[in-house]
This record gives sequence, C-alpha cells and structure tokens, in this order.
Amino acid sequence: RKKNMASNLVLVLMLASAVLAFSEAASASKKLLHHLKQHKRQAACGDTEFQCKNGACIQYEWTCDTDDDCGDGSDEAGCPTDCSGNHQFHCANGGCQPSEYHCDGDNDCGDGSDEADCTTFECDGAEVKCSNNI
Repeated sequence: RKKNMASNLVLVLMLASAVLAFSEAASASKKLLHHLKQHKRQAACGDTEFQCKNGACIQYEWTCDTDDDCGDGSDEAGCPTDCSGNHQFHCANGGCQPSEYHCDGDNDCGDGSDEADCTTFECDGAEVKCSNNI
C-alpha cells in the first residue's frame, strides 16, 4: 500500500511539474506574440515605414525621436544627439523629447516648455482641457 501511495505521489508531482512547464511556456508564447504584433516583421516595409535591423517595421516619423521604438536601437542610430533632428523637440531645461510630445497636453520636458505657447491640443476621452491649456 505504501508503494502504491509513493507511486501516486510521484505521478502527482510529475503532473504538477508538467502543468507548471506548460504554464511558463504559454506565458512566454503570449509575450512573444505580443512583441510580434507590436513590431511586424516582413521582407520589406511600406513607403511610410522604417525597417529596423531586427526586421521590424515602424512608422518613419518614429526615427530619430530619442525613443527606441525598434527595441534594438536601430531607429536612433546615427541621429543627432543635440536634439536638432526632424522628430525632436528641444526642452528649455536642455532635455530632448519626441516632437510628437510637443503641445500634447502633457508636461513631458518636466519644465513645461513643451507645452508653453501651445494654443490647441486634443484631449482624449478621459481628459478635460483646463483654462491654462494644459
């Protein structure tokens, strides 16, 4: 009887180990699928896309914006580091932000300079525009 219980215990432990391994594999697969959906890989990118060294395609305007959109840094390689790139905004405090962050209603620079002198911006459904336009 003890031998039978020991065999059953071994089977339960093996089953638990298999379930855990399957769960970890499923989680890793989900993360990989999410990454692949974010960065589509194809032989050639579209006319308005940049092909990253890792094969991903991103919007061309995301290049040289100080944000590693490719995940491998290739969209920022060879870009100006003085914040003079086409897709860069120079903050008053010396920082650099993607130009898409200029006048978006968020204080991305930390000193408010990316929102200074902005007259209009669109708020999303969960936001309300304040009287000071921020």
